[in-house]
Amino acid sequence: MKVSIIIPIYNVSNYIEECLLSALNQTYNSIEVLLIDDASTDDSFIKAKNIVLRHTRGENAFFLVHEKNKGLSAARNTGIKASTGDYLFFLDSDDILPLDAIENLVYAAGNDNPDFVIGEFTLQGSRDRVKYPVVKLCDATVLRNNKIADNLYLKKWHGMAWNKLVRKDVIFNYACFFYEGLLHEDILWSFYLAINSSKMIVCKKNTYIYRIRNGSITHQVEGKRFDSLEIVFSEMLRISKEKDIISNPLFFKYLIDLKIYFFKELLRTNQSIFEISKRITKVNLIFREYNKCFNPLCSVKYNMKLLAYKLPIKLACIYVKLSI
Repeated sequence: MKVSIIIPIYNVSNYIEECLLSALNQTYNSIEVLLIDDASTDDSFIKAKNIVLRHTRGENAFFLVHEKNKGLSAARNTGIKASTGDYLFFLDSDDILPLDAIENLVYAAGNDNPDFVIGEFTLQGSRDRVKYPVVKLCDATVLRNNKIADNLYLKKWHGMAWNKLVRKDVIFNYACFFYEGLLHEDILWSFYLAINSSKMIVCKKNTYIYRIRNGSITHQVEGKRFDSLEIVFSEMLRISKEKDIISNPLFFKYLIDLKIYFFKELLRTNQSIFEISKRITKVNLIFREYNKCFNPLCSVKYNMKLLAYKLPIKLACIYVKLSI
């Protein structure tokens, strides 16, 4: 089984060496490393090239270049289309792989030909080098069909693209590419993957080190994040109607939690009540078919959460801050 490790690069000069070496030094031999430079303005790409030139496994690394910055989704899609592996693994360029990560994931896959394999991961602070406990996944080692998506809705496996060994033909057969131009693209992509997969295997070993750093996209609060989440809501609702998922109570609760996350993130910004109100109104329009006073799909607890989108905006802000 050949594995393609896809690493988008954009202005990560301080991190690319440790990231790239962790990929090239994997104990599993049958790998290729695809490095996609998304028009970096620092020396990240030059550093990566120098590492590859010096490394004994440098012949397994390949470079692709975007002349203009297109974003993380586009860089990953470029890597997917150029890959020659049977399985793909997405590695963010400021993160690190344990040296036996790919070997452990491949071993977990065995001869079962799963749609994807997911491992456990460690959180690491970028300044103090503190490692947090390994994040544990669901108790099951194999999930099939609807149970895959149900466990995503229950947050028993994590909706990020990284730390998953994904069979390449699943991506092509079901068009599970990344929605370009979005932030929070992983939420939508993981949803695509979950509803189109028939077999998922859980590897009970640490196969990824996620670096927490304040300058990353995840920690940037800007208007585009909220524009992106609105698109995520619209797409998830559209697909859920097509595939008759909307009646699944677990899915609906998952959407409610995303809506509350959206509201809480709005409150973390310096936007005025007027701007927050405009955002909430847009989300209510997206969910207009489902803005009932009481939704029978949900428990009382979840219906209480929905009050945040039904109260007058000033009262709603206080409610979210104090009650949810």
